[in-house]
Amino acid sequence: MAAINNLKKGENIYCGYLLVSKGLCSTEKELSRRSHNMTFEVKDFNRHIRNAREAARGLTGLERAYAITDYFDKHTIHPHPEFTLDEHLTGHGRQQLSDKMWVYHMMEDMAALTASNEYLRRL
Repeated sequence: MAAINNLKKGENIYCGYLLVSKGLCSTEKELSRRSHNMTFEVKDFNRHIRNAREAARGLTGLERAYAITDYFDKHTIHPHPEFTLDEHLTGHGRQQLSDKMWVYHMMEDMAALTASNEYLRRL
């Protein structure tokens, strides 16, 4: 929470899948209700999304998921991309998501964790 309070005007971070900029989120209580309490800079998150999309360009379904997992495994500090892939594969049927959407959710989760780890390394 200290990082949120120390934001300068124009700075953004991403906290618990919620974009936070100075004045956007007024209370810490609002943030503490979020189930995922990760903090990271939006530019890192967006960079990983952009790079993962580039790595999976032209692929669909499982091939796309494997290409995204391969990107996070070889080019980032994501600690366990294969585990994240397995978690999303097993949860795919329960969530009733399309083939395109579950891969997108997996990519978001991987990018969020990677950006959070990079943010913490810089502290």
